Amino acid sequence: MEKRAWRTWLADYLTFSRRERIAILLLVGMVLVIWIVPRFWLPSPQPVLITDSVIRAIRSVPVVPVRPLRPFDPNTLDEKGWVSLGVALPVAQRIIRYRERGGQFKQPGEIGKIYGMDPDLVTKLLPFVSIAAYGQRHRRRQGAWQYDLRRDTMHYAAGTYRRQFNAGIKSNYPDRGATVVSLDINTADSLAWMTLPGIGPVLAGRIVRYRDRLGGFYAREQLREIYGTDTSLWHRLSGRIRIGEPVTVRQLSLNDASRDDLSSHPYIRWRLATAILRYRETHGPFRDIRELRQIHVLSDSLYQKLLPYWKIH
Repeated sequence: MEKRAWRTWLADYLTFSRRERIAILLLVGMVLVIWIVPRFWLPSPQPVLITDSVIRAIRSVPVVPVRPLRPFDPNTLDEKGWVSLGVALPVAQRIIRYRERGGQFKQPGEIGKIYGMDPDLVTKLLPFVSIAAYGQRHRRRQGAWQYDLRRDTMHYAAGTYRRQFNAGIKSNYPDRGATVVSLDINTADSLAWMTLPGIGPVLAGRIVRYRDRLGGFYAREQLREIYGTDTSLWHRLSGRIRIGEPVTVRQLSLNDASRDDLSSHPYIRWRLATAILRYRETHGPFRDIRELRQIHVLSDSLYQKLLPYWKIH
């Protein structure tokens, strides 16, 4: 009796209807096709042939020799010297321009402030940086502070280039009687910005990008809109920056600018850009900038901020 029950149970689970048998056969057939086709019909990979012309082209590529690392002074090393250390040519040229404008490296970690410098290369070069003035100060102040290569590397990676001071050591900031060079915020590049106190490569790049999106600054206070320029930094910079005369900014045409052109400006949100286009489609071309006051989503304060960036034609 038990044997018969077992056979009945097995028959129930191993018996298939006609449709189920067809489905199983189709599935098995598909598996066989997928397995067989690649082995008989797909072409075998062709060997890669390296011709004489390819070999000549490879040999014609100039090889820049990289000399073994040895101590160097970043304040005197020329362009070829930087390239021989593995620094990219545009970065080496940027370093030379930085020095020609009066910039100086006061401690080894400051080579990482140069925009475009490879962080791994900076870490590799730091032990070989030899700055004469830095070494003299270090010997005179021995006991007051010590240069720590690992700490300097960490400061570079974190984007903070700070010195350690004990009592009696002068700060990095110029003396009160020193001549302060005023920086034109509409023409200064990122290297020029990094000569100001409190501005590293990240903030310098952020300022230049924001200025490009704006179309230029018409007031110094616009710098305070940039993330990272807090009140304390603003007080340190306010006496060192200016706007050159005449003040010129890139303007947007109210009658020609597209929605993307408008919304790419930092002061114009997508909603305002859409409202301006709808007003233009409904009322025709703008004849006077003051017509913008008819757009309800544009507040009075934002209207005043945007005023220098508009033009009719």
